[in-house]
Amino acid sequence: MPIRFLIPACVVVGMAAFGAAAAQEMPGADWFAKLSVPVPTPNAILVCHGFGCHSRTLVALTASDRAVLTRLVAGKTPQAERQGIARAVAWFDRRVGPQAGTAGARASASGLAGDPSQFDCFDRTINTTSLLLVMEKLRLLRHHTVSDPRSRVFAPIVGSPHSSAVIAERASGRRWAIDPWPKGYGELPDVLPLKVWLAKD
Repeated sequence: MPIRFLIPACVVVGMAAFGAAAAQEMPGADWFAKLSVPVPTPNAILVCHGFGCHSRTLVALTASDRAVLTRLVAGKTPQAERQGIARAVAWFDRRVGPQAGTAGARASASGLAGDPSQFDCFDRTINTTSLLLVMEKLRLLRHHTVSDPRSRVFAPIVGSPHSSAVIAERASGRRWAIDPWPKGYGELPDVLPLKVWLAKD
């Protein structure tokens, strides 16, 4: 049975494993509940940073922000929409950087627990899932739905997992990982078929 949630390799905090999110109505509900993170809305997203959501910045989304998202995400095909989602994730990183102090966020950051300028994969996963849920609430996702985040074994640290946000294509049911952690500040995230992402080291 696939692992729905494990403590990511890039997190250095003591946390209990979450229950099966599939039982929840909202994708990623267990993540938000366990961290006491408010459910994102089209008006605000709580951004996690500092590793394991150690630091938190509430970012208001304006009408202008929502207009930018609408423009970025629009795509006539599933592939075009995934490209739009990637652009939106990169834009959001740049949008929150000055406010959260994360404009210097590094690619694949590790060993920096407590540094509020950095993201671990746990922060990246919940932030990306939050943004995807906002897109869904705004009815911007015509070809995809938001799925529960997933984890895989992270080979450089034996027995430790790495996590990512996930979307599912409506027509085919094929799932895709949306993973910005391997990329630096404001860069396009990895967008990979979930099976391919799960097989990576």
